[in-house]
Amino acid sequence: MRVSAPCGALRRVLPVLIFACTLGHLALKSLPTAHAQSVPKSLEEGGSDAAMRLRKNNWTVGVAGGQLSGTYMTFANEMAEVLDDADNLRVIPIVTYGAASNLDDLL
Repeated sequence: MRVSAPCGALRRVLPVLIFACTLGHLALKSLPTAHAQSVPKSLEEGGSDAAMRLRKNNWTVGVAGGQLSGTYMTFANEMAEVLDDADNLRVIPIVTYGAASNLDDLL
């Protein structure tokens, strides 16, 4: 048994479907393209694991920022954003339990 849609209903739905497909196509075209992450120079040079670790840690600085919700952690994060220079200087903000454990956490 074949059921046919009324001709009037099809005429109302078809323009809406065409509009939706066109809108979806335009939305996909406007999406930004993804860019690949660059490989740090310290890893491109290769070598043994120990040599790569020494090169990577040579200009790495850890900044103890206290607890995540504290003001000092925000300050440590801002320092990292401003001073971090990839292979030349790497600043890592570290969440700690507070003043008593800062030295232990940095070591």
